[in-house]
Amino acid sequence: MVQKYDPDLYHHHKNPVIRWIEQKRVSTIIGYLHAGPEDRILEVGCGAGNIVDQVPTGRLHGTDLSKFILTKAQCRLSSRVSLTRAAGEMLPYRDACFDKVYCSEVLEHVIDPDRIVAEMIRVLKPCGTLILSIPNEHLIDRIKSLIAMTGFYRQIFSSDGYESPRVNEWHLHRFDKKHLQRLVGDRLVWKRIRCIPFAILPFRLVAVLHKPK
Repeated sequence: MVQKYDPDLYHHHKNPVIRWIEQKRVSTIIGYLHAGPEDRILEVGCGAGNIVDQVPTGRLHGTDLSKFILTKAQCRLSSRVSLTRAAGEMLPYRDACFDKVYCSEVLEHVIDPDRIVAEMIRVLKPCGTLILSIPNEHLIDRIKSLIAMTGFYRQIFSSDGYESPRVNEWHLHRFDKKHLQRLVGDRLVWKRIRCIPFAILPFRLVAVLHKPK
């Protein structure tokens, strides 16, 4: 699936509105990270490294299950980021070893998102920050249906080398704000949820959480 719907190509989508929304989501994640030079930071599901490449400082780590996409990440990041091929359900790190962890547009693709959240909490230090980004699937599907009725679906959503499906076969879960809140529960302290690009059009949701002491 990661080859069929290459996330690297999506970050460079030819539609300027889609690119703008993605850039806004990424810049929001980077801003909430508040990365410091001594921070140990992990991206779970780093893909081709499009986000971690923009983290300005810190001791950076990234994991992904796909050898195909990690090869792209290695080419982009060189040795600046320590990359590891691993499943999010079994992170190869000791307990409480990261200051900050983030996971962007990954939870909807995996069989057991609860287990991945548990693993991210495990490797996060007490008082550490976890950032989760998800697509607001219900709103996105409604917008796609309306655009499909106009006959311009392919012109708007498809890009060079990237075909956006009307029904996303790669998404195993349909996330929204309530679904995310139920998933995390009271295991973390909720700080904020940012709607991307705006509150009235929350195509993406970025949640900032802290691990209790």
